[in-house]
Amino acid sequence: MACFKQSGLEQYLEESEPSPHRRMVESSLTSCSRCRTNFRRALATHARVNAWLGGLAAANRSIEVDSSGALTQVLARTEASTMFRIPALRGI
Repeated sequence: MACFKQSGLEQYLEESEPSPHRRMVESSLTSCSRCRTNFRRALATHARVNAWLGGLAAANRSIEVDSSGALTQVLARTEASTMFRIPALRGI
């Protein structure tokens, strides 16, 4: 059996229910040192990504957004940009 690619190992990490794919990966991990090495690498990447996403979620909860003020600023910028727009010169 050929070694699993990174995407196949990542799929294994995302699955939680028993499946034929999980059984194949687990079988390969018990018998192939290269798959175990690749799995450790995929597991480390998976852990880093989950930590980053967790940090973003935590940071997101602590920031208050003034949506009304943001909308006012966007509308003001849009209005200012249309005020200074030069009409296209035709026939040149």
